[in-house]
Amino acid sequence: MAPSIRLLSAVVLALVVGVVAAVEDSAVSLTSLGAALAIVVLGAFVCSELSRVSWLRLIGIDTALCLVVPSLLVDLSWVPRSTIGSLGATMARLDIVGWVISVLVLGGCVQIDWKIMRNMAMKLGVAVVCGSLTALAATWGLAALWTTDFSGALFLQVAPMMAGGLTAGALPLATGYANQWGQGQGALLAQMLPSVLVANLLAIAVAGTIGMIRPPNGVRGDATTSAAAESVRAGDIGMAIGAVIALYVCGAMVSRWFAVSAPLVVILVGMTASALDGIPVPVVRGMKAVQNYFTAYLLFPVLWLVGMMLVPWEHLVAGFAAPRLSMAFAAVLALSVTGYFVSRWMGLDPADGATITLSRVAMGGTGAIAILSAGDRVNLLPFALLVTRLGGALTVLVALQAATVLQP
Repeated sequence: MAPSIRLLSAVVLALVVGVVAAVEDSAVSLTSLGAALAIVVLGAFVCSELSRVSWLRLIGIDTALCLVVPSLLVDLSWVPRSTIGSLGATMARLDIVGWVISVLVLGGCVQIDWKIMRNMAMKLGVAVVCGSLTALAATWGLAALWTTDFSGALFLQVAPMMAGGLTAGALPLATGYANQWGQGQGALLAQMLPSVLVANLLAIAVAGTIGMIRPPNGVRGDATTSAAAESVRAGDIGMAIGAVIALYVCGAMVSRWFAVSAPLVVILVGMTASALDGIPVPVVRGMKAVQNYFTAYLLFPVLWLVGMMLVPWEHLVAGFAAPRLSMAFAAVLALSVTGYFVSRWMGLDPADGATITLSRVAMGGTGAIAILSAGDRVNLLPFALLVTRLGGALTVLVALQAATVLQP
């Protein structure tokens, strides 16, 4: 039954995206649009079936393929560029990733036992800060080994990797650098993209390896609420869906009024409501079912669309040049190792701490979802997204201030 539900869910999502794209852009070829969406459905279905192979799932290969393969297909012109533009505009209008993040954030928040997690927050913060500083030191050491400019390594590789993604991190950095240095924004962004993409893919692989060595047993076993384990009724699911809609609308409105990142608002509102016991028990029960459905049946199609729209193949290939690849690998390794040992020293589950620390190099919310999915720790998403968003915002602020003094 599960494979047929996966396929049907992917088909429904593709139909929704296709109909909206056709209505929004009447000039798009329906044949090309249909072919592109068929590739999305089949590709996501194959990756979801690969996830049933335990060793592929545990090292995150299934998740990485959802980002890499569609990028390659676009580069090979198997999907027309005009269709990609229409689908990208449709995804932005529907904000599919935003809806998925809202579901996963609320689903993660309602299952957390905050009596335990309040004690974890400060400890996780220590692990993340130590990991970030170690990654910076390791990258600078390799910059010296490769005789690379230190400031160039800092501004164009380390900072973009930890800035919270492409649109929320690399793009503001490129714009700020261009204004301060008098260089082209596009040229600067092109230099940042390989490190951001490769670091995220390496983090997915490392998180998958951690999940294979240390299967999840912390948040899911000790810190989740018991209400989610009770029987779920249709009314519970309806209330949970209503809560997701309210959370998403709240994030969108606050983002529009105060120019604050909508995912960040979603995270803060969801975690605050959960921490204050402001979420009714029926919503808690229903959110477990809704989150399970999204992660099991819709996550792979969404990741496939993201790989097709937002991961340029040429930049991905350029990131595998020895200096850039080694620096990205050093940063990811430093984050995971430091996060692991500092978390253990602080009395946390070391595998959970290492996986959350890896979200410092996530490409926004989607990257954080991919990292946690590879490590089978999606329930940690609220904390990982806080690390990604808040850590990324602080990184952008510090890097832009430092750029007024230093220049590659």
